[in-house]
Amino acid sequence: MAKGPVMILALDPSGNWLEGKGTTGWCVYNTADQKIARAGNISASKYACPERYWQEHVKLLDECYNRYKNKMVVVIEDYILYASKAQNQINSKLETPRLIGILQLWCFNHSVYTIIEPASLVKSRWTNEILHYKGYIKKSGGSYVIPNVDADVTRHCLDAVRHAVHVATFKMEEINESQNAR
Repeated sequence: MAKGPVMILALDPSGNWLEGKGTTGWCVYNTADQKIARAGNISASKYACPERYWQEHVKLLDECYNRYKNKMVVVIEDYILYASKAQNQINSKLETPRLIGILQLWCFNHSVYTIIEPASLVKSRWTNEILHYKGYIKKSGGSYVIPNVDADVTRHCLDAVRHAVHVATFKMEEINESQNAR
């Protein structure tokens, strides 16, 4: 990875195609200007099978990799099966962990620095109010928008913003050390 500013692709993945037609939220955070450059969602309901849905995630990774070359870092929200939720997951196909594995393998195969972190790390630290106060999102009627970005800002997209901002705020030293090690 090149030294200097990086583009953080943050993903809040939902692999669910069979079980509820999930939505993955994503954003790209530019550490040079400390702003969200792009954002969006990938909705399972738009695809004929789980593999086509998951392939759309790989297309996003490919597109960002081609655009940002060796300045890309990926942060992925982890899937953790908590005891309090385990009963609800009996007989689940566990599609989200499968998708995370696909994303993680893509990053490994492309030598892209990857951080996988739990939702709990960012949910209370980066509330909508804090993101709004810091200018990452703005209130628009009953929902939020990302300034200068044309995107449907779903809760999944907001979670991706939380992860991107968290990494940019607290993990740049770790990222820079990884750059120096290469």
